[in-house]
Amino acid sequence: MRSQQYIIMVLWTTFCAMIVLPSLWADDSNYQRYMVGDRAAGMGGAVVSIADGVDACYYNPAGLGKVKANTLSISANLYGFNGYFIDDAWFPGEDFKSSSFISIPTTMGSIFKLGTNAAAAFSVFIPDKTTLHEISAFTDINHYTTYSKDDQQLWLGPSIGGNINPQVSLGLSVFGVYRTYSEFESVYWGNNPALSLSQDIKAYTVNLVSILGVQLHPADTWNIGLTFNTPQFAILENGEVQYQYMVQDQDHGSFYADNLTVKNDVPMKMSAGVGQEVTDVYAWGVDLSWHLPTSFTSIEGRSQTGTNVEERIQRKAVLDVNLGGEYIIQKKFPVRAGFFTSFSSAPDVNISDDTSLGQIDEYGFTCSVGRRSSIIDANIGLNYLFGTGNDLGYDLDQQGNLVRKIVTAREQRVYLFFNTSYHF
Repeated sequence: MRSQQYIIMVLWTTFCAMIVLPSLWADDSNYQRYMVGDRAAGMGGAVVSIADGVDACYYNPAGLGKVKANTLSISANLYGFNGYFIDDAWFPGEDFKSSSFISIPTTMGSIFKLGTNAAAAFSVFIPDKTTLHEISAFTDINHYTTYSKDDQQLWLGPSIGGNINPQVSLGLSVFGVYRTYSEFESVYWGNNPALSLSQDIKAYTVNLVSILGVQLHPADTWNIGLTFNTPQFAILENGEVQYQYMVQDQDHGSFYADNLTVKNDVPMKMSAGVGQEVTDVYAWGVDLSWHLPTSFTSIEGRSQTGTNVEERIQRKAVLDVNLGGEYIIQKKFPVRAGFFTSFSSAPDVNISDDTSLGQIDEYGFTCSVGRRSSIIDANIGLNYLFGTGNDLGYDLDQQGNLVRKIVTAREQRVYLFFNTSYHF
């Protein structure tokens, strides 16, 4: 009888938490999980001061002033695995374990020279994507769960940059950011009484963001870069949520809500970098990126039966680091390596708050090798990200009551990337 009470208690607690705060955008507290572009992807993204080519559109559009020829970047793909693990996530002893294969087309773009000191570009980036699909069965106690999530961002838009004089370059990028999110969770516990719960969330947003960039060249080989990313401003937004909670086939609070107000408020970011570049020999860079704090309601509305649906998101300020270098063998074969951080902006996990989100500080390494010529550049490389942090799980206290506890959460991502650019 007591085990039945435990089950009812945990499922009811989970259900109530999901009604008040659906986990929309739960995975976006880490701002850079892998690098985009060709040169930046190999150098850990440390190119704010030395960015050129299509990479410059995303990292510092002022670098477009250094482009020597029209460029078409036609492929830059990531192939890899994403793993996520949370101890005691469903019930004591029932861990969440997920691993997924991911294929991401990350960069496409064209650059057109505007005279000798300026260039315009149009580029497409997918700087973040999360895919999880998992089925867990604990047959000894008749517990079954299904979980899936797809979260993807698409950035596309024009850029322009040029040299004001030999020491100063300026640039501007304007991106439309299209984000889609879907999450499904189903829990069935076939005890007596039999309990089942499911939630389905689907949302999309279209935002606008600008990147202002400056590159300074105080000496022949030294460079300084500064960028300012505006907050993302909403243009279009929509979401829908469906919940179902059943006890012995009796409805205990199911509802459906659509036309919900959805926000995807990414905060302002400022980056500063310093680097050195000796043409056809070597280059290196070190960048610091400060993401400001933010707080907003990510999803809000009412169901057709009057149930309130609302989630409040809080993000603290984060300072991330990128560093990397390249060495060019015989002026033809660039070898690159880099390191970067992706610290979580989520508040500390709070055991008294059932809606508290996971917090994982992550670290990444990149490396690549390539072949370049006056016509074509090709690179192959690896991006590895890992981290350990905290999340909320379940435990039993000394009296045998079910309680929440802080548990260990782990994530790792491994990507193999290819890219090719043509110059004409």
